[in-house]
Amino acid sequence: MKQLLENWRKSLKEEETIPAPSVDPSSVKIISPVVYTNLEGSGRLFAVATFDYIDQTRQWYNLSPKRTFKFGFYASSATSGNVDKDAGHWLPTRGIRDDGSWIMKIEGKYANPESVLGQVGSILDRQFPLDWQIKVMGPKRKEFMTREREWEKEGMDFEKAREKGELIGVKNVNDIFRKHGVYDIMPQDPDIGSPLTEMKQLTEYIEELEEESRAIDHGSFAIRDALHNQVWDENDKLVSDVREKLMKIAQDFWAKLELDWNEVMDVTFTGSLANFNWSRHSDIDMHLIVDFESVDENTQLVKEYFNAVKSNWNRRHNIFLKGFEVEIYVQDVSEIHKSSGVYSISKDEWIVKPIKEDFNIDWSDVTKKAESLMNMIDEVENLMNSTHYKTAHRFGKMLKDKLKKFRRCGLDREGEYSSENIAFKALRRNGYIEKLMNAVVDSYDHMMSDQNKSHIRLKERSRRSEFQKKN
Repeated sequence: MKQLLENWRKSLKEEETIPAPSVDPSSVKIISPVVYTNLEGSGRLFAVATFDYIDQTRQWYNLSPKRTFKFGFYASSATSGNVDKDAGHWLPTRGIRDDGSWIMKIEGKYANPESVLGQVGSILDRQFPLDWQIKVMGPKRKEFMTREREWEKEGMDFEKAREKGELIGVKNVNDIFRKHGVYDIMPQDPDIGSPLTEMKQLTEYIEELEEESRAIDHGSFAIRDALHNQVWDENDKLVSDVREKLMKIAQDFWAKLELDWNEVMDVTFTGSLANFNWSRHSDIDMHLIVDFESVDENTQLVKEYFNAVKSNWNRRHNIFLKGFEVEIYVQDVSEIHKSSGVYSISKDEWIVKPIKEDFNIDWSDVTKKAESLMNMIDEVENLMNSTHYKTAHRFGKMLKDKLKKFRRCGLDREGEYSSENIAFKALRRNGYIEKLMNAVVDSYDHMMSDQNKSHIRLKERSRRSEFQKKN
């Protein structure tokens, strides 16, 4: 027992070392042509960059810590005759007004250097510095000037030729920005420069954010014709490299606990990815089967310990196999686990082999149940935003317990395709479970904080919550 508690303390200490959210420097890439334009006699380069933003705290809510974004950037004036202290810096932009009147910058003109867009700009500064920009602009500028001189030879006066050239350059820039969906898109939080432009369905995200947040994706619950062919082979056996990596992950996880590997009776693969109802929302549910009584007679303490360390592991690690995130769970051998697909990774054989069968989901009932739960979650959030923190916290905790019982009731009665289980998964996929978890944590923080700190915490959580919207 003493060793168990010591391991727990060590696990909690490790939790404090979770790195701050940041941009992955290796992910920053320019994905568009680098376009030149000449505005009011000053040459500028424009491009669209993509980057990964890593936030390990998203794992607390069973979300991937890595998300890919893109945004427009331009290099500040870098002509040899107009070099100032800002020359060559890559700055975020929404494009250029179509009439060429000005570059559309984010609020405050420059992104905070510590912000998301500020970090990306600094990385681009190193990748594509001023000397590189000048070399690139040389022939592009010459091409522009040659074209303007040809127009002058054809009878166009100097000012008209210059204006025409500028507008063509503006169109080239904006065409590229529009193609990548970043034209005239404001950052979600301009004062810190955090980007809004996720790679998928940007327009719908902006215009129909509230509607989409309540949407239930019926298609993600469809039955597939076969098991996922990158995870399972033609004989419905776990692909060898996946199996090997999962066993290594399980062993590494257990080694951190400084417990005997012989305590692990089996390592299993379960969940929708071990069945015919897998979807893009699926993850690899890996269970380590252990006899809690063999660890210590206080099985409740053992359960709490394993729940703590597996949550810490899942938060701190970002492991994907075949595009699916790996999630670890330590299961007591006596725990009843209801699943129609369970595979023994240790023995490389099915314990419960899934059977493809048609089923009918009562979407009317699912929608009714989900809508009722979403309304209650919205009410918890409204109470918190109205500064009724104590009531919000109490109601939120009660609702968390209600959701657990709600889902368990459906599983016990009708299994995985019960209206209750489908409604719960729908809320997890559209972000409402995350919203509830945030509200419970935030309401407690506000209750325990003085007014000023509470206000700061609210602002930070609001930013984090908006930035963590699911794809």
